[in-house]
Amino acid sequence: MAGTGLAAGLLTAESFGAIVFMVFLASLTAPPILVGLFGSEASGLRTPGAPDKSSDQRFSFPSVEASELVMIKLLSAFEAEGVFVSAIDRRGQIYQLRKDRMVIGLQRAGTDVVFDSARDWLPIIRTAMLEVVADLELMARELRRGEEKLLRSEK
Repeated sequence: MAGTGLAAGLLTAESFGAIVFMVFLASLTAPPILVGLFGSEASGLRTPGAPDKSSDQRFSFPSVEASELVMIKLLSAFEAEGVFVSAIDRRGQIYQLRKDRMVIGLQRAGTDVVFDSARDWLPIIRTAMLEVVADLELMARELRRGEEKLLRSEK
């Protein structure tokens, strides 16, 4: 930049020399100063944050198929609420759910669905699970009604 200014006649040779010297000086002094400032063991925050109090919330289901169905419904429910669902490992069914300050880990482990999040988000997790289970119960009732109608029509 300074070379362009000198070539265009906007800077004198003395100004150009001063600018080059300042850039050189800043380049040499900045690293040791920054190491000294950031090398301490103390937190870099002005006010120390609360320690992360994460919690695992585990929900068990009677079969792998049931846990897979719950995972599908959960992911769909969170996406419908505007939560960004990121697949970390699709084969291992590990996901990260994010919205604003909320970050929740979600994975299926055999017949279990496991959430990992800060305790602040446990009510949201429990509400989502209740909604999904209620939706599945409604679906099961509708299937039973259809089965009953089918059995009545066969008689």
